[in-house]
Amino acid sequence: MKKILNLDGGDNSAQGMMDNFWRVILRGGGCTHGETYIDKPDTDRPIWWAHGGKLYGKSQKKINFLYDLLHDNGFDWVKPQATSGPTWELAVGSTPDEKKWLVYFGDNQPEFELFSFLPKGKKYSAKLINAWNETIGDSNSEITSDQKFHLPRKPYQAMLLTEE
Repeated sequence: MKKILNLDGGDNSAQGMMDNFWRVILRGGGCTHGETYIDKPDTDRPIWWAHGGKLYGKSQKKINFLYDLLHDNGFDWVKPQATSGPTWELAVGSTPDEKKWLVYFGDNQPEFELFSFLPKGKKYSAKLINAWNETIGDSNSEITSDQKFHLPRKPYQAMLLTEE
């Protein structure tokens, strides 16, 4: 039986590769995906990326979920936000017109977050996203720049904020 580890991009896990994409894209960068492994042990055949084949990892589905989320919500390009100050550890990007914001928490699991980087005096509806499980749910909450928002403690969460 052929055994292939759930690694994407060499020695990076699928969760790690997905996490990299969310962080890089929301900070205004660009990414590519590839898988690197030896699919036939004890052979002189080159590693997978040199000849192509079937993708075995799980991250490409998670990356497509991020792509669809951005595309469906008007992120023609991502304007990096919250790049300094007390929220620098978050990956935050907005649409160019700042009507929609995507906030990624990664493997951090905060009990609450203060979105002090949002424009003052504006209100946002929120959708809670689980990037790994590829789910989007309504949070039935209103978000402002000066109110704490309590989060369920889970890894790989994000929030899509839409100006009301």
